[in-house]
Amino acid sequence: MEQYDIVVYTSENCQRSKDLLQWLDQYQLDYKEKNITADRDYLVELQDVGQFGTPTTFVGSQAILGFQPTRLKQELNLF
Repeated sequence: MEQYDIVVYTSENCQRSKDLLQWLDQYQLDYKEKNITADRDYLVELQDVGQFGTPTTFVGSQAILGFQPTRLKQELNLF
């Protein structure tokens, strides 16, 4: 399986963030979680690239807003 640089911006009390992380774990994918509630620097980082909501997943430089399993499968070649 190909390796991808996956970064996920999450926030506390966000069910979609939890769902996304669970989905990534189900596929045994390595990712870096950046919780914007726990670390405000991550919020600034996310806003600096023009994104304002969580979850936001970056596969390389490609941003995927929300929890979109079909789109994630396409980006990660999981079909």
